[in-house]
Amino acid sequence: MRRTALKYIALISLTIVFSVPTANAAKLYFYPETIDVIAGGSFVVELRLDTEGELVNAVDISGNVSNGLIESITTANSLIEIFIDASVSNGNTFRFAGGTPNGFTGSGIVGRLNITSVAPGQLTVQIDDVSKLLSGTGVALNNETKLRSATINALQPNVNQIIITSKSHPNQNKWYSAKDLQLHWDLEEDIEYSYLISQDPAAVPDNTADKPSGTLIWQGDINIGGLEEGIYYFTLKRVGEEGIARYRAMIDATPPEWIAFEVSEGVPETQYNKFITFIAKDVQSGINRYEAEIDGGDPIKILAPYILPDDYLKITISAIDNAGNKISQTTTSSAQRNIITLYIVVAVIVLGALITLVRPIGRRILTKGE
Repeated sequence: MRRTALKYIALISLTIVFSVPTANAAKLYFYPETIDVIAGGSFVVELRLDTEGELVNAVDISGNVSNGLIESITTANSLIEIFIDASVSNGNTFRFAGGTPNGFTGSGIVGRLNITSVAPGQLTVQIDDVSKLLSGTGVALNNETKLRSATINALQPNVNQIIITSKSHPNQNKWYSAKDLQLHWDLEEDIEYSYLISQDPAAVPDNTADKPSGTLIWQGDINIGGLEEGIYYFTLKRVGEEGIARYRAMIDATPPEWIAFEVSEGVPETQYNKFITFIAKDVQSGINRYEAEIDGGDPIKILAPYILPDDYLKITISAIDNAGNKISQTTTSSAQRNIITLYIVVAVIVLGALITLVRPIGRRILTKGE
């Protein structure tokens, strides 16, 4: 499987041949590299790549998590334009495989892992040694790549831990389209709090008491309004104490966009049935699924290419992202187009007949009136 994938990725990397400059070793690493979390809680780590001047066209990166469960992965805002695999298996291993035909140089995110710690102790996220970066000429850069793991400290919950909940974004592992974040924690008498909202998963509040202002509302609950799209981390602490409570909210309010959508004539592989090829992208939460509605029926999950049924009139295909936003496009059969044309012709005939009928009646009325 990996060998087949590497051949495919190599084809992506060789679509344009580049000269690869001599440079320092590329780096594959996680951010944050270390963080404290409460056992049983979830968090996100980003798999990042710094090419250190190398030109990279494709990657095949796998790894695993110990003492944790990978809930999901996302590829939003990735350096990789075309993924042939972005998946989780057995709950603790992951893989990102794909390429960018024009290549990229610099640093950025390959993908994100949404992980839940399962018990107190140390949790490790690491990259397998078999992982590969391919240059523009299809050459593996294994000897020039540094791999760095992440170490997460899963702390034992205590009775004084601040518990944060949310009505607007109740599941920290799920994407939502709402841009107003509503949070709650039980206030304690004579206690001051310091908090911070940030897109940096390692950010922590300072020791200065905060009170909401502007769009923030404070009545035992807090509403943070008008957030942009992205992954946010709300961190909270009692002033003068070390313990930190975190809450993650993932926001995507923009529908996906079509990259390609085309109806094609039949080929031998489709037994000469017409088919639709399509692909969409979503820069935040990523594509969750594609659906088709045939003649107003219930939506069904589909994959591309989709072979058109023989007797359909109208098919609407939708791309739906992980926050539930969707974009749709409709195609009609030749029979449906003929029906529409027939309706138009019949309407013109009926309209002409009415005009013909109304004119003599009008003349008779006017004659009687005279």
